[in-house]
Amino acid sequence: MPNIVGFNIFNSESHKIVGHDTVTVSTSAVGPTIPAENVTACQIRVNDQSIRWRADGTDPTAAAGFTSTSGDIFILTKETEIDQFKAIRKGGSDGEIDCVFFSEA
Repeated sequence: MPNIVGFNIFNSESHKIVGHDTVTVSTSAVGPTIPAENVTACQIRVNDQSIRWRADGTDPTAAAGFTSTSGDIFILTKETEIDQFKAIRKGGSDGEIDCVFFSEA
């Protein structure tokens, strides 16, 4: 069972999907490519290796940041969090995250 974390109230029925991005998470902090539309939420799923991430404008490191493991799903609902989200791998192998972007319907 995945661990699902919503940082703010998010109602997927009042939103439409406006884009997707799959990101390889390696030894440098990286974020997704955000669609040009007015993105109001981003759902992120960790596909395999554990990652560390931050959404406050500071790059995570392999030793600092929130830890998410394979199967975890979390949702960012603030524009600044979405814009500033970056992840880095926690262990010795690259990982992958899938991002789904939403705007208000």
